[in-house]
Amino acid sequence: MQIFKFSLIFFLSILSPVVMAEGTMIATILQADFSKDPEVRLLVRVVDVGGGSDTPSMAVRNQCLERKASAERPGPDPCFSIEITESDKQRAIVRQTLLNDPQRTTDPIYLEIVYRSEVSESDPTNHHQRSATLKIEENGLYNWNNESEQALADVEWFPSGNGVLDLMVPDADALLNSVFRDRMSRLDESGQKALRETQRAWMKFRDAECQADPKLHKSVFGEWSDACLIRATIERARQLALAPDKSRR
Repeated sequence: MQIFKFSLIFFLSILSPVVMAEGTMIATILQADFSKDPEVRLLVRVVDVGGGSDTPSMAVRNQCLERKASAERPGPDPCFSIEITESDKQRAIVRQTLLNDPQRTTDPIYLEIVYRSEVSESDPTNHHQRSATLKIEENGLYNWNNESEQALADVEWFPSGNGVLDLMVPDADALLNSVFRDRMSRLDESGQKALRETQRAWMKFRDAECQADPKLHKSVFGEWSDACLIRATIERARQLALAPDKSRR
């Protein structure tokens, strides 16, 4: 399965946040599961490109749970109002689930969204022409790519035994790798050597911290191993992105 690529805008937003009036997010459908069609399950990554590095995420878990669920803002985690349009028809949203606990606007938000589609009577198993537009909104702020069709067939998802977290781990790794490369490009040779050594030490620390206990099957903090890896990786990407430039000190 292809590792997901982050757009340049995401990384520029981490390093140089900009303020926008309305369309402040990018919502990308990473995977689409048709195994229970007409209910379609989507893995969606939302990136807020409008907030500063010190601004809290609009999807902090405890705040999401305080919001009132509705048809447009379904639970169990009613973080956002959601609109999905497929074949020029607005589809019913069945549920949304927040898959991580972002703390800052620079943290990606992962959502599992299930919506009710429409099975073709002539070819009920054909997903090759399936595409949809997705609008994610909270407090008047929404994704600026809400009118762009996203081809669901291009990201068809064949669920594995470990579920959606298996897909989020490489996506978080891709984020960290891009931030790491950007940071390396701004260091001299000695700084690059030091950062490589630091990163290797961090990876050993992360893997040890997230190693599942053989009896409890969870990490030292009681998380599932994949959930721990995702959290720690995003935290490391944020740390590298916000580190001061050596040349500016």
